[in-house]
Amino acid sequence: MLELLPKSRLYVTNVSDRITEEYGSLLRNYHRLLLCSLHTTAGYLEEDLSAKLGHNERRLRQFIRSFQKIFPQNAGYSHDRLELRAELAKCEKEKEPLNADSHLTFIGAGLENCVEHVNETDSPVYFVDLDGVYKKHHRRRSTVILAYNKRKLVYHGEFRIPVPEGRSINSFAPITRHSCAADRDQDFFKEEHRRHNRWTVHYFYPDGHVVNFKDGLVVGKK
Repeated sequence: MLELLPKSRLYVTNVSDRITEEYGSLLRNYHRLLLCSLHTTAGYLEEDLSAKLGHNERRLRQFIRSFQKIFPQNAGYSHDRLELRAELAKCEKEKEPLNADSHLTFIGAGLENCVEHVNETDSPVYFVDLDGVYKKHHRRRSTVILAYNKRKLVYHGEFRIPVPEGRSINSFAPITRHSCAADRDQDFFKEEHRRHNRWTVHYFYPDGHVVNFKDGLVVGKK
C-alpha cells in the first residue's frame, strides 16, 4: 500500500516511481499490476486510455481539465448542499469538501478505482486525485498495488443478503458510521437501484429520515 499526500486539488503522481522509491526492485519480477484506489474522487485511467494519451502527464492533465470545464467547481450542485447530507455528522460537514464537480469529472473522464497495467519501468502509471486539497486541508490518500504474473480463479459463490420486505432493490447493505459529534454509532440502511448506466441510492435512518441520491447527487430528503 502507498500513502499519498496531495499537494494541490488536481494532483497527479506516477505511482511506478513511488513504488521504486519505497520498495526498490521488489516488484520487477512481476509482469502485471493491479492498482486500487480507496477513494471516490481519486483513481486511475484504464491502460488502453492511458496509452492513447502516450502515458504522458501533460496530456493527461489536459484531458482531465477538459472535463473540469464541463463540470466547473461551485456550480450549485445539490451534492454540495451539506445541509441535506444527513449521513454526515456536524463535525464531518465542517471538513467535507464541496466536490460534486470532482465526482462528475471522475465519472466523465472514465477514471476507475481498480485497474490493471503492465509492470514496465518505461510505462508510468498515474494516480489522479481530483479533490486532493480543500481549503487548507490536504487529504490523505491510499492506493493498494498487487503485483502478479497470472490469474487463477480460486472461488466462485453466491451469498444471500436479507432485504426489507416489500422493497424491490438490486443491492442492500447495512452501514455503520462512527459519529464524531457524539460517542455513539450512527446506523442506517442503504438501498441501491441500477438501471442501465444510471443509479439511485436511498439512505434510511432509524429516526425516519431518508436521503435520496441520483447519479451521485442529492435529489431529495424526507
